[in-house]
Amino acid sequence: MKIGPIGIHLGDQRIKIAQVASDKDRIQVIEMVSLPTPEGSIVQGFVKAPRVAADAIMRAISESKFNGRKAVIAHPTEILRVHTMTVQDSAELDKAISTKLSQMSFEQPEELIFDYKIAARENGRVKAIVAITNKKHVQKIQELATQSKLTLGGTDLEMLSTYRVVAGTYRIPDIPTVIAMLSDQNVKLALFCERVLSYVKTTDLQSSQAKSDPKQLSSEIGKFLGEYRKTNLLAGEPVIFLAGLPEPSFEIEKALWEELDSRTTSVRWSEAFSLSPTYNNFGELTTRFGAFCCAIGLSLSDMQLPQSFKSPIIPDVRQPGYTPDLLKFEG
Repeated sequence: MKIGPIGIHLGDQRIKIAQVASDKDRIQVIEMVSLPTPEGSIVQGFVKAPRVAADAIMRAISESKFNGRKAVIAHPTEILRVHTMTVQDSAELDKAISTKLSQMSFEQPEELIFDYKIAARENGRVKAIVAITNKKHVQKIQELATQSKLTLGGTDLEMLSTYRVVAGTYRIPDIPTVIAMLSDQNVKLALFCERVLSYVKTTDLQSSQAKSDPKQLSSEIGKFLGEYRKTNLLAGEPVIFLAGLPEPSFEIEKALWEELDSRTTSVRWSEAFSLSPTYNNFGELTTRFGAFCCAIGLSLSDMQLPQSFKSPIIPDVRQPGYTPDLLKFEG
């Protein structure tokens, strides 16, 4: 059995922690926990009080059945970009991304740090998905990990993590796929074409609005796809996955199906994974799995999965202090 790192998703309201393992062709959840975010410790995705958050995380991990101390922690404050560049090797890609960062006016380039994943290569051209954040925020994440007595193996992108799980779980073919990540603050949309992240957008819509009036969500997804279609072709109508809901929403699924003529599915972890039968809160969690999509995705994101689960998106973490040894697995 190969055990993945502990996946931690930091939210203003809840901190979600999960860990999964692979055994031949099965993915099993080792443990999953949701705890209230200590007041003032995480504000709009930024770690404001590392010690306070760390105490809560350390207590939750020590009282549960997590394996090891390696962790991957989500950055809700990351900015996502998809860049296509002509490069010959990774050193050139580092330089090319740094050059693009220097051209962005929203912050001083020297204050930024980036991770990236190579999504596709063809004839010397590379499509890289780049996550950009502030160095000070990374330092706070590292401080949080240290005070939680965890080894930080890297950070990851929410949408890529969720898509990785969706693609493996639902065995979707290489057709256009939209991930709609609903949260209290906003709804994030990501479009994957042939398993490559092709377009991302953060809307002003909140999950409460989407649930009370699903037509608002269908309108946002319609505009999102329309913007992409202005300059690109889609190989058929996309399938839509809703993530981040506390429980499946058949009303939203039905509305999107009717409005957009697209198959729509809530991400249901109770269908996707075999949980340990000894887990005390099994009954409660099977109705709340949607809330753990980020944490589970993070735990999966850096695992060497069984062949049937593999994705061509390979993590290529560019974080200070990162070494491949940090992501070696137990057992």
